[in-house]
Amino acid sequence: MVKGPVTVPASAEKNTVTEESDPCSISGNTLENIFDMVDADASSKAPAPSVRPFVAPQGGLFIALLSEVDGTTVRLRNPASGELFKASVAPHLDSAYLSSQVENGQAALVQGTTEKLLVVGLVDVGPRRRHILEADEIELTAKKRLTLKSGSSALRLQSDGSLELLGSRISAASRGVLRLAGRALRLN
Repeated sequence: MVKGPVTVPASAEKNTVTEESDPCSISGNTLENIFDMVDADASSKAPAPSVRPFVAPQGGLFIALLSEVDGTTVRLRNPASGELFKASVAPHLDSAYLSSQVENGQAALVQGTTEKLLVVGLVDVGPRRRHILEADEIELTAKKRLTLKSGSSALRLQSDGSLELLGSRISAASRGVLRLAGRALRLN
């Protein structure tokens, strides 16, 4: 759209088109010249990269979701963007345990800069449907009482040495000797 008065050249009255009156002319360039300039600009620009490299947030520590564990390397997912990136596993962490936590959607605490990222721990992100704890020895210590519950059954250990086993049906079996010892045994 042209603003202001429009001057029609004398040649336009004779139905002849000159470069000055050509509606496709921009600053004296014909349409073919403009296409040539556009093509030249497009070919001189480098193509945009398809994947941006991961940039670690400033501050050094951030949280990412475990995606895959391969020995001492972990693939993580940025929870905000969904972007995948790699990090190393800190020596004090067990890679096998990290692998078992991938299906739980466990979050990892990552430290470092974009050049060197290191998984330094796991972050509890809430209740899980299943939790596996595996070790050579597991010790739970409570100063007054330890209770294990599942539904209507329970095992309660008290600091005074008493033990209660509660359930709607309790069974005991042994491949060897089943020994019950006490000052007094009451059956029914």
